[in-house]
Amino acid sequence: TTWHSLPASGQPWMRQVRMLDDRRGLAWGDSTALCPSGVTRTADRGRSWRPMAGAELVSWQAGDFRADGLTEADVHGFVLGDHRQMVFDGRRMRTGRPPAKRSDSSIRAATWIDARRAIAVGDRGCVWFSEDGGRSWLDKTDRLPPGLVGKFDWQAVTSDGQQVWVAGRPGTSVLTSDDA
Repeated sequence: TTWHSLPASGQPWMRQVRMLDDRRGLAWGDSTALCPSGVTRTADRGRSWRPMAGAELVSWQAGDFRADGLTEADVHGFVLGDHRQMVFDGRRMRTGRPPAKRSDSSIRAATWIDARRAIAVGDRGCVWFSEDGGRSWLDKTDRLPPGLVGKFDWQAVTSDGQQVWVAGRPGTSVLTSDDA
């Protein structure tokens, strides 16, 4: 494996990057004065990154994007912070309703399940679902197996069709659902 460093001056502290295809991608994290939205995008395989519009200084903890086609209008996604949420639909970002958090939990990871549904996970065993493309979220922590809530900090989530896997710390359990 040969690695190359690509310049990324002025970019936010990035928590996650998602390449949508062989040339387009997005990255998100903490916003900066040069990137107030905290979200940047590339159209040249990561050789250059440009900030997306946004005026709020935020810290994005998790998110996910997908491309349903080849144009910019076909890109959809969301980013989640502890008290904020932005939904990207085509060419613009707009405010959504963030997941209702428990006082001692933070969102740590999120992913699409399909074109409309998404899942987010976090500290203290919390799990949230969106049924409307990430615009609003419902706390579904009560659907977890008894004894797990408050004992795990979920750090990762992935899906393949209806199958979802959730993992975190301590590393003594991986949750899975085949009917998410």
